[in-house]
Amino acid sequence: MSAAAKLLAQRAGVIARAGAEGELAHAALDLADHNSDLHALDRAREAGNGVDIVLRDRKLVDPALRERAKPDHAACVKLDAGRQARLQLQAGEGLGVKEDLVDRRDIRAEVDQLRRHAERIAGKYIYSFCEDKTGNKLYKQLQKNVDKARKDGADYVFIVGHLGMDGTTPQWSSESVAKNTQGVDAVIDGHSHERFTRMVKNKVGKDVLLAQTGTKLKTVGELVITPNGKLKSQLITESNDKDANIARVIAQEIKTYEPLLKQPVGEALVQLRSNDPATGERIVRNRECSLGDFVADAYRAVLDCDVVLVNGGSIRNEIKTGVISYNDLLEAFPFGNMCVVLEVNGQQILDALEMGAISYPEESGAFMQVSGLSYTIDSAVPSSIELDAKGNFVRVAGARRVSDVKIDGKPLDVKKKYTVGGTSYMLKSGGDGMTMFKGAHLVQDEMMSDADTIMEYLQNHLNGKVGEQYANPYGDGRIVIK
Repeated sequence: MSAAAKLLAQRAGVIARAGAEGELAHAALDLADHNSDLHALDRAREAGNGVDIVLRDRKLVDPALRERAKPDHAACVKLDAGRQARLQLQAGEGLGVKEDLVDRRDIRAEVDQLRRHAERIAGKYIYSFCEDKTGNKLYKQLQKNVDKARKDGADYVFIVGHLGMDGTTPQWSSESVAKNTQGVDAVIDGHSHERFTRMVKNKVGKDVLLAQTGTKLKTVGELVITPNGKLKSQLITESNDKDANIARVIAQEIKTYEPLLKQPVGEALVQLRSNDPATGERIVRNRECSLGDFVADAYRAVLDCDVVLVNGGSIRNEIKTGVISYNDLLEAFPFGNMCVVLEVNGQQILDALEMGAISYPEESGAFMQVSGLSYTIDSAVPSSIELDAKGNFVRVAGARRVSDVKIDGKPLDVKKKYTVGGTSYMLKSGGDGMTMFKGAHLVQDEMMSDADTIMEYLQNHLNGKVGEQYANPYGDGRIVIK
């Protein structure tokens, strides 16, 4: 493998090697944070490096292109009759897709097939996330790397992670990592959007600094190595100091994108809420709210499907009364999720609703805001959902919390086929543990982003105005809790 290919492999994160049965040299899949999809290809191409998948399997290579492909410099994949993708690797120049040979969307469905093909040939990955039920596999691998860093002469070792605390599988939390290793001075964490800086004891009783700075740069973490070699940490919420060069870059970026971000897309005659107006507390992750109703209705109208399921964790800000700008939509829906429609049976919908109610009355990012259906949660019934080690849905082992599910006013038929709209993160990629949709027929695949779908609903279905149908901050009674 060339130096450029090795660099690609390091960036990609999942690498398969060939066994005796195949001629696969290497396969690499790029993993995007939270929402893994082919949008990573766009970012990689703009940066001049990275790609979603690289294959060197002669069974999949078109013979005519293979003759022109030099070892370690090109990989040619025949996707089907009449459609080919040529993935070119030039040492030092990164990897890209030749646009005139393949449309980006054409290979989206092929990625999973090629990944499974790589797994069958290779037998196993040489990199993984070190999952096991105890966490020991992860601790052991981290300890190996920490020991090597110390052996190589590091005076301080910091772990920068995206593990989280609240809501994280306990053995994989940042605190568990700190407590079950040694030689680490600080663990700087993320994922769960908490704000703290504190000391915990490692496995030999020494202090380890554990810190997390929240979200959206509202807090900046500062870690200082003092003259006596100790660590000092604080969370900074205000700063009067400005770097002239950074201020200049920010001003230029704002000037570039401001016309688009300030573009008015409609008007809210009522405030679309994801928080409780009485307490200010967030409710979008554990009860119905007007913004949840609004976005679910938007997806159903534009995607033209029977029902819509929206995970509450995808909604991050309210929309206030007055002119709605494009930036307002992006602040409420910042992930750039793409919308999809699946054909599923009623049982899959029922399981998804049950999964969404797993933590009630506590919050869950998987809590379902809905359109086209209504349902009841019985808080007196404990959740009987079984999850795998990664927190994915396996089955409902006992009594269900969710009942009285109706679609278009009629009782849900668990055997009937329905079209379900939402985002690819949850419906297609199994985000928030929604594995019940795996293998479902894809009716519409990522034609519009969430923000653009909402904008079309606002302009073409509501005549540009959000009115009284969304005035109740607690929604119109689609979700009943008893």
